[in-house]
Amino acid sequence: MPYSRSVKAVFVLLFLFALVATVGTQVRAQGSGPVTEVIVTTVDASQFPVVTVYARTLNAAGEPVSGLTTANLQLQENGRRVELTRGPVAGEGPLWVHFVIDAGLRMGQADRWNQTREAIRQFAQNWKQPDDYIAISAIEGSNPTPVPLLEFTKNASDVTAVLDSYRPPTCANANDCLSAPIKPLGEILTNLDRESGSGNQPKLVVLFTSELEKFDQGEPATLASNAERLGIPIYAVLVTSRDNAGRVADLAVNSGGQALNLAGPASADDFYRTIAARWRPLYEMVYRSPDGLASTRPVEVMVDDGRVIGLGEYSIDQIDLPRVTIESPAENARITPDATTQVVAKVVFTDNYTRNLQRATLTVNGDPVDPSLTNITNGNEITFPFPWDLVEEAGEVTLSVVVKDEFNLDSRPASVKVTAVLPTVAAPTEEPEVVMVDGTAVPRATAVVEGQNPVVEPGTNWSDILLPISIVLLAVAMIAVVLTRNRGPVMAVRQTVNKQIDRITKRIERQSNPRAYLTVLEGDVSVGKKLEIYGTTTIGRAKQDAELLFQQHDDTSPISRRHCTIIDEEDHFMIRDEDSANGTFLNGVRLESMVPRELQDGDEIELARVERGGVKLQFESATPSYGGYGRDPYTADTFDSGRSTRVVRRPNQSGGDRF
Repeated sequence: MPYSRSVKAVFVLLFLFALVATVGTQVRAQGSGPVTEVIVTTVDASQFPVVTVYARTLNAAGEPVSGLTTANLQLQENGRRVELTRGPVAGEGPLWVHFVIDAGLRMGQADRWNQTREAIRQFAQNWKQPDDYIAISAIEGSNPTPVPLLEFTKNASDVTAVLDSYRPPTCANANDCLSAPIKPLGEILTNLDRESGSGNQPKLVVLFTSELEKFDQGEPATLASNAERLGIPIYAVLVTSRDNAGRVADLAVNSGGQALNLAGPASADDFYRTIAARWRPLYEMVYRSPDGLASTRPVEVMVDDGRVIGLGEYSIDQIDLPRVTIESPAENARITPDATTQVVAKVVFTDNYTRNLQRATLTVNGDPVDPSLTNITNGNEITFPFPWDLVEEAGEVTLSVVVKDEFNLDSRPASVKVTAVLPTVAAPTEEPEVVMVDGTAVPRATAVVEGQNPVVEPGTNWSDILLPISIVLLAVAMIAVVLTRNRGPVMAVRQTVNKQIDRITKRIERQSNPRAYLTVLEGDVSVGKKLEIYGTTTIGRAKQDAELLFQQHDDTSPISRRHCTIIDEEDHFMIRDEDSANGTFLNGVRLESMVPRELQDGDEIELARVERGGVKLQFESATPSYGGYGRDPYTADTFDSGRSTRVVRRPNQSGGDRF
């Protein structure tokens, strides 16, 4: 019989209603509606500077909200936005569950204890995750203090052992066995709220009871209110159908939990599944901290640009400088030029805070290899090709390595001394002078030895020509000087010539012997190195503007391109600041720009302040006229490795750095 249009319409409406109801149920199960609360459960900084944040996002009904992305969740550390390197990733977090056995009169009757034991064992074996903590207590009779059966543990076998050994108490007088669970439950809630290490992770009380056998009026409502205030819900499991006036169910619901009647159709698995769906979901987010200072850092999880914020924190102790060692070549090794020769350094973080490296610099006898290695990604081992181009002669070579980590912290230099063995190049053999003897070309030495008279073939010998000419010119000049020795113009010329000869002589002497020294005290990898000064020398950062260079490749250096000048005034030295941006300091006092100041032995010169990244030097004359200080306050351990120095070398240099 065909259906009427009205009947068909009714069927369609019923189908649509069922579909909407089904979809609505699914949305509610996943958590619908906007996020109204964010709970940061854990901030894990055990792999610092990698920080992992776990957070729960809840709607107005207290249900977890799913489907959130980076468009919804942002992180801040110390009020500074950080970029996520992972997440947000939806996952499940650990629970802290305190099982409470209400061992009253009826718990020991029938098969109720066995039901209770099997239900708790079921959670430990089938629902417990590795990081879940479980504790078990019993409430016996009117004792106001709960009996602890098992402290919080991650070990499921401990749970089974306790359940197998415990038996509810029995008594001759029934009234003595009636339990009064409200006060013991209140103590359990307080202790669970203060449990060390639980942080903001979800904490629950699961109460197994036959009924609330003994209590004062209003006590269940007060207990439920306290549980809700602490955020620790009570999930109640009835092991009997008795529940006078529904007090057990009311206690559970009013505290934020739920109730289960094992005598009904629902099972313990359904009960635990409900608990897991409500309390386990969370988001995992990972980032790298931008800060290396020892401190306690607040972490904020923000939803929709700060509309809802969840708070957490973590603490970091003092961060140590990276430690670097040179693994190869070994100390006192002998090395020869080879394309496979390498310098291998290893970096160790003694504080266990493994960081990335910004830069690694290798120096040879204090001169940095250019360029330095940057953005090192191959872990804690760094390899340099051996810089043979900086080894000018065979002998002892000092190799040093300094690294800078992602927090801009420099290591102390690691150094080894090796012996460079350079290949020997045979000097070209001079051809013997050839003479003609009886029409035959033979070495002159041979002709002399044999007692023959050498006959030189005609040819031009310029030395034979120039020598007599020079003698004649010199004789003429001497006669002219003698004849005109008293004339004024000639005297002036002679004095001028004598002065020029003196100056040339002094310059030659100055180029061959150092006039002064600058010793590096602080702010450079070559601490303790003595630089030789051979005359007026400009100091700065740019090769085009200065002769003595510091921090040549550091764009953030406080040293100016042409910072200052050491001026040779024949019998003393002066220093002049060349209008540098961060100043030149003499014994701690800033020099007036472009105004020379006299230098004395022991004077300390700062190119910008050392604490701001500058370099400190000590002046010493090669022939002190003022007397040195006779002190060396800087030991070999003193090191401020924020900068690198490049020394400009003169051609044909031997035995030092010359300027």
